[in-house]
Amino acid sequence: MRAGLRPGPITPGSRATGDRRLLRWQTLNPWGQERAVLPFVIAWDATTPHPSATAPAGCVLSGLQIVSPSADSLRSAFVRAGWPVSIVRGAPEHLELTLACPDGARRFP
Repeated sequence: MRAGLRPGPITPGSRATGDRRLLRWQTLNPWGQERAVLPFVIAWDATTPHPSATAPAGCVLSGLQIVSPSADSLRSAFVRAGWPVSIVRGAPEHLELTLACPDGARRFP
């Protein structure tokens, strides 16, 4: 596979919303391993409205950073995949994101 990635299986998923609508999707993990900081591919079912259609408006993602004790090996994997992302050494492993909102930036560690 391109960039040495070994994807896992396509996995179906679903959940009920607060108003009892059922959201359905399929995911693919291109890394072949489960880690909370690794991105995955999601395909929304044709009968499911995309979440962006019903999400509150006003904020946009303005920053994303991965924190990991194995930052160097993660950085190498992301470079091979062609995905530029900020990766720094730290523990525990987690994502940090920043949203630009009308009333200012919001950071989520």
